[in-house]
Amino acid sequence: MTSRKLKNYIEGQGCKCYAHNSSECGCNVDWTPKEVYELREDLEFRRQLYKVQAAQLDKIRSERDEAQDAIAGWDNKWKCAVEMAARAENERDSLQVALEEKYVEYDQLFDEAEKIRIERDEARTELEMWHDGNIIHLFHRDELEKTERERDEARGALMKIEDLFVDGTDVYADREKMGMIARTALEGAK
Repeated sequence: MTSRKLKNYIEGQGCKCYAHNSSECGCNVDWTPKEVYELREDLEFRRQLYKVQAAQLDKIRSERDEAQDAIAGWDNKWKCAVEMAARAENERDSLQVALEEKYVEYDQLFDEAEKIRIERDEARTELEMWHDGNIIHLFHRDELEKTERERDEARGALMKIEDLFVDGTDVYADREKMGMIARTALEGAK
């Protein structure tokens, strides 16, 4: 029964035998109480509502599952990013240690260069003493030229190292180049 009909419904409506209830009626009229029809209508409404809510709940569950899958994917990506960051930090730390070692090497090279400069100055002083006496031996001339060559080579090596050190664009490659330059210069000085 629709709610419009239910609004005007009365038990036993249309009874021609003037009975007071269904047990007295012989004309087969509907004596079902109005509350029963209202409860049936309410039950049907609730069943439809339950179907809609169940469909919405299924949709929400599937969205939840998709979100959990996405979170698991992001969790894996996050773990990967954390591992990459840890590797980068370790690499950075090892490069810092290597750079500090190179600083020590550079200090040693600069000390060596200072010693070479002192030796050069001493050789110049000795040369001036020989010039003042107007006595220049072939042996001393060769030694002086050799010292000047070594000085110029050491100065060139130091300038190359200084250029790479100041440039500092590719620390690892620069470090290797500086080591090679210093090694070549020191081997040439022997």
